[in-house]
Amino acid sequence: MATHAIIVQWGNVVAGREQLAMSTFLAAVEYYGGLKAKRAVEDLRIYLSDLGNFGDQAGMLIVDGSEEQINKVLASSEHKTLLTKAYHLVDPLRVNVTVTGDEVPRRIELLNSVRRELGIV
Repeated sequence: MATHAIIVQWGNVVAGREQLAMSTFLAAVEYYGGLKAKRAVEDLRIYLSDLGNFGDQAGMLIVDGSEEQINKVLASSEHKTLLTKAYHLVDPLRVNVTVTGDEVPRRIELLNSVRRELGIV
């Protein structure tokens, strides 16, 4: 079961860069999909906005895996290159590394422990 995830959210394509943005998006789907096919990550989910503020969030991509799997993706030159391209093609671009699954209760316990230690509970 996945314990970590990379969430990539994007907004509008920069005017004049539509073709580059589409080819980079397709390359990302191929790269992360290939990782899933090789079982190098647990899952890849892609969401495209149907309603709402497209300028702020036109879509998102979520890659789920173990901490080790996600760390390998984050360290890979392919991942870094895709994000670097995307930063020049869409605005805004947000990337978050998160915990999920069985890691969530552990993080909540850590949060509560730190709050107790700091005397703010």
